[in-house]
Amino acid sequence: MAQTIKFDAYLGAHRTGQAIGCTIYQGDGTTVYATFSTTGWYEAPSGSGDFHHAGLSLPDAGGVVAVGVSGTEYKRASIGAALPTSTDIANSVLAKIVTGSKTMSDVLRNIWSATVGKATADNASNPTHITYEDADGNVDVTHDLTDTERTPS
Repeated sequence: MAQTIKFDAYLGAHRTGQAIGCTIYQGDGTTVYATFSTTGWYEAPSGSGDFHHAGLSLPDAGGVVAVGVSGTEYKRASIGAALPTSTDIANSVLAKIVTGSKTMSDVLRNIWSATVGKATADNASNPTHITYEDADGNVDVTHDLTDTERTPS
């Protein structure tokens, strides 16, 4: 996975007209993640020496952006790890172990099955257990019934 970031580098007006680009390194600052490229870099306003990139791709764990011209670095910047998305957070919560080996996702599916899912008794007149199906029709929860005296009303 990768994170995409906007990046600004003020290099000074004396760099105007140069083919500015960057090399992207892993977090150690020496292992190349992406080789030098000028693609996507622009100077704005023109002649200011203020260079920009709308979307550099870095490792999720973070990395180092080395800005300059091919063979010469003018500036380095360390970029931290990507922030988790709301989907990452939700998946982390749903994967959390609630009890034993059941995750939050398992528990929510069990609750849905027992409250909304199809319930089936194994015997109409003397049931010993009731099964509950999940949304996909799979038996998800089984309740064993204790034998009792039944009196017709």
